Parts: sequence; structure tokens; C-alpha cells
Amino acid sequence: MHFSFVIAIAREKDCKRQKAPEKAPFVLDTATFPLVTAIFDLISLQYGNACGKIVGNPKGGAATVQYVLYYFIAVSVIGAIVCIYDKLAAARGWRRVPERTLFFWALIGGGPGVYATMLIIRHKTLHHIFMLGIPAIMILQGAIIVGIYNILYMKGLL
Repeated sequence: MHFSFVIAIAREKDCKRQKAPEKAPFVLDTATFPLVTAIFDLISLQYGNACGKIVGNPKGGAATVQYVLYYFIAVSVIGAIVCIYDKLAAARGWRRVPERTLFFWALIGGGPGVYATMLIIRHKTLHHIFMLGIPAIMILQGAIIVGIYNILYMKGLL
């Protein structure tokens, strides 16, 4: 699934008469499309007069949501594996996984996997930084995801 994207910064009066071409000079895949639309929104907020046209498959939004879900599942599984390895390393005297690594996996989207694994195998449950920090990260990520979804939905891309 690819989206074509055309953007031009122009004066407001030029935006009304400017016609964006039907075929864009470059094509984005579904992974980079939300990022570029967010950048376009920032340009519009900054200058107040950005012109642009997004051409794509109207069903592309569902595919993007599906890929995002796959990403979060994969990162959660990797975060869970890292957490299990740290538990085994602690029990067997191996080199431990740094705490910042567990937080890294939570920050990039693996929070549910890391947190659930910590609770299931009772690993680092006495550390308040983990028991409060990882849920806080997940809440913040949830708010960001809902915000991005609402922006894309309001633009008719989902």
C-alpha cells in the first residue's frame, strides 16, 4: 500500500489557485505516511498557509492500523523475552540486563509485554520505579495513539 504525497509552502492566496498534480513526485509507504502527515500538520501550524494534497487508497488507513498493531505485538514479545532473560540471569548469576534496557523496550511500545511479564514471573515487582513508571509510559503512549488516530480520522484518512 503506497500513498502519494504533494506538499508546497505558499502564500494563502496562492493556495487557492494552486492545483496540486494528481501524480505526486514521490511515494510513501504506509509506515512513513503518518509521520509525514504529522509533519505537514506542524508546517501548517507554523506557517498557517501550507498547501498540500494527499492522494491514496481510502482503505489504506485500516492497513496502517494493522501494521501498528503488529509492531506493538512484536515489541511487547521482545520486551517480555528480555524481562524473562533478566530473571534467569538474576537466578543463575549471569550478566544482568540493565534497567534502562527494560525501560527502553517499554518506551518503544513494549510496555504491556514487559509489565505483564514482570507481574507473571514476579520480577522487579518491589521496584516502585517499574511498577509505577511502566504503567505511566503505557498511559502516555495510549494518549498519543488516540490523539494520532483522531487526527487521521478527522482528516478522513482512516
